[in-house]
Amino acid sequence: MRLTSWAGLSYSQIAQQVGTSEQHVIDVCTGKTVPTQAEFDALARALDIKSAPPHDAAHATK
Repeated sequence: MRLTSWAGLSYSQIAQQVGTSEQHVIDVCTGKTVPTQAEFDALARALDIKSAPPHDAAHATK
């Protein structure tokens, strides 16, 4: 799948950096799957997000 994320990286590139499948990254990014804290942190590093997420339901982890 050749979808592109908001950071200019493909979901495949993000998945490689995170160490998971492209489909799992898509599912997390589209809200289909709730990430673990470790997955959330790995995605933030891959996307170069340095600020803490808001404390709301949309940013909850397992």
